[in-house]
Amino acid sequence: MTVDDNYDGVEELDAQTSGPSELEQSVPEVPRVRDERPSFTGLDAIALTLRNLSQQRKRTTPEGGMQFYVAKKRRSIDKFIDGAAEAVKKAATDLMSVMLRCVKKGALNVSCRVA
Repeated sequence: MTVDDNYDGVEELDAQTSGPSELEQSVPEVPRVRDERPSFTGLDAIALTLRNLSQQRKRTTPEGGMQFYVAKKRRSIDKFIDGAAEAVKKAATDLMSVMLRCVKKGALNVSCRVA
């Protein structure tokens, strides 16, 4: 293999890669608006939107949409249960404080009667 053989291969490789990429071929040309700033990709906003819409995944099953609803309901129920547990704790401490107040007031009444 000589240097000339190697050089010819580089030219062929450059000739193959110099054409438009697959992405450029798949996006249709859209006329540019005057005030629109170009994006980093060189595509305008409409072409980027079309590309985004074409690359979004499609829902294959109806259950795919229901997972979010079920997860949301589970979180809501978990939150309710946690709140109920806190309410029970709070109610228990409130009941205990009421009972302690009653005991103290009863002790005060007894001490007032004795004196």
